[in-house]
Amino acid sequence: ATNVSTTFISFLAGTFLDVSGNAVVAVANPAVQVQFVGDAALVSLNSFDLNMNTGRLLLNFSATVRASSLQARFISLQAGRAAVSLPVVQLTNDSGTQSLDGFTLEVQIG
Repeated sequence: ATNVSTTFISFLAGTFLDVSGNAVVAVANPAVQVQFVGDAALVSLNSFDLNMNTGRLLLNFSATVRASSLQARFISLQAGRAAVSLPVVQLTNDSGTQSLDGFTLEVQIG
């Protein structure tokens, strides 16, 4: 789904109910999308939680992220806010996630 000509939908009757409990009519033949708004929003990190006892880093994002795209080697943990704050711990690709795609990824530090 990248534009109007590549975005279609179909579903069975009963997939949705209106507020009165009536089933929405099925769309058996894939219907063309009449309006398409591409995903132009940049994802940002909202917050994180680090538990050194369990080796767990929980990352909370502003939008859904693809868990399989995690490149742990690009994550650094440091003792201060300054760009050149010591000590710095660089994660490796031995760290990983078993999270599903979503707003939150749980990284097990390896």
